[in-house]
Amino acid sequence: MNANLSCRQTVVLAVLCLSFASCAHSTDPEESGLRIPRSGSALLSSVEAYATQQYREQEASGRSACSGILYGYDDQYVHTWMLCENFSDTTVISAYSSPVRFTRSKEGIIIGMERPKDGVFFQESVESLFPASIVTHLQPSNIEIDRLEKRNRVNR
Repeated sequence: MNANLSCRQTVVLAVLCLSFASCAHSTDPEESGLRIPRSGSALLSSVEAYATQQYREQEASGRSACSGILYGYDDQYVHTWMLCENFSDTTVISAYSSPVRFTRSKEGIIIGMERPKDGVFFQESVESLFPASIVTHLQPSNIEIDRLEKRNRVNR
């Protein structure tokens, strides 16, 4: 890393460190191989479609929709928070809202997904599924959950 950072580069780097809690490990999130997501990405659309298909297969009736927040990704995994809902008309029949790690093939295709275990094993399984730089940011705000719910109503 270049030791002669401009003031603007220093501020951007500081914001990234605070946002992704990666300062303790590295001053550059890219050094760990984790890429910072861009909003509205094709990758997010891809994991939402995969999660929706999986949820639809799990639920016997109604219409399903999944919306997510993309926290980061690398060549093998995509780290998200997903809200999946199954609807009957305008009523939510069932739903889950949790962190989800998606697995990608070498070609970048989503081939699997894994959610943390429930109960006393939740925190331990979150820490085994997600990088430390993401674990502290895995709980979305109420505003973010409201946005996911609205997107699901549009997408069902």
